[in-house]
Amino acid sequence: MTKNKLSIAPPDKKKTLEAFFRYYELSCLLFGQKQNEIYDVTDIPKTNKFYELAKEIAKQLEIDWESMTHEESNRVMLALLEDSFNLIRDIEDSKSIILQTKIVIKK
Repeated sequence: MTKNKLSIAPPDKKKTLEAFFRYYELSCLLFGQKQNEIYDVTDIPKTNKFYELAKEIAKQLEIDWESMTHEESNRVMLALLEDSFNLIRDIEDSKSIILQTKIVIKK
C-alpha cells in the first residue's frame, strides 16, 4: 500500500489518511516480517523518524533509555502505537473510518 496511489475524497479526510499511514508505518517498523523486526525499542535506527519520539516517550515514562528492560521497551512501543492511534481517533470517530483497498495480482 503506497500513499502515492491513493485518491482522497473528500479532501478533508487527508489528515485521517496521513495519521493512518503513520500508524501503519510504525506498525511495519515494529512488527514487519519482511524486514529486521525491532525486538527492543532501542533497536530503532537513529535515523528513523520514530527514534526521537521513542526516546521522549521513555523519558516521560521515567524509563532509562540505556538500561531499559524488554518489558519497559514493550511499554514504550505500546505508547508509540497509542500516540499514533490517538491521532486517528482525535480526527475522526474511529467507528466511521472505512479504508477501501484494491488488491491487484500481477503475474
